Amino acid sequence: MQDYYVLSANPYSSCFFCGQAGPESVMEVQLVKKYEGLRMDQVITFKGKLRLNVDDIYQLNYILEDAEIVE
Repeated sequence: MQDYYVLSANPYSSCFFCGQAGPESVMEVQLVKKYEGLRMDQVITFKGKLRLNVDDIYQLNYILEDAEIVE
């Protein structure tokens, strides 16, 4: 089971989707497993394989695949 999140360089109040930042400030994170208790605006460190999306308009420009939380 894969879990999917969007990671933002900015807090929710100034996120890309609210018109306060550009597409370079967000990243799609594809977690290898489900993590319980993740909260909005929580600071988290991830590790995974970075992929630059150049052809799928339904995904973000930056994708972190096989991601895990670094604890």
